[in-house]
Amino acid sequence: KKEIDKNLDKIIMMTDGVEYSMLDINKKEFYNKFKVAEPKQIVEEIQQKEDEDNKCNKYPRFKKSDDKSLLLIEF
Repeated sequence: KKEIDKNLDKIIMMTDGVEYSMLDINKKEFYNKFKVAEPKQIVEEIQQKEDEDNKCNKYPRFKKSDDKSLLLIEF
C-alpha cells in the first residue's frame, strides 16, 4: 500500500483536449501557471492557439479542436 505524500497540496486533472504544449511550456511551467491563472483562462488560451492554427500545421493533431476539461483540486 502506497502512502500519500504529506506535502501534496494540489491535484490537476484534465482531459486529453487540454494540450498544454500548445502554450509552448513544459509540465512544470504548466503547473506554475495555476498560481496566476484560473483553469478557464488556461483553456481559453489553448482554444485561441487552436484557432490560430486551424489547419493543424504548427501543432499537428487530427482535428482543429477537442473538448477540454480542466480541474484544480487544492487541499
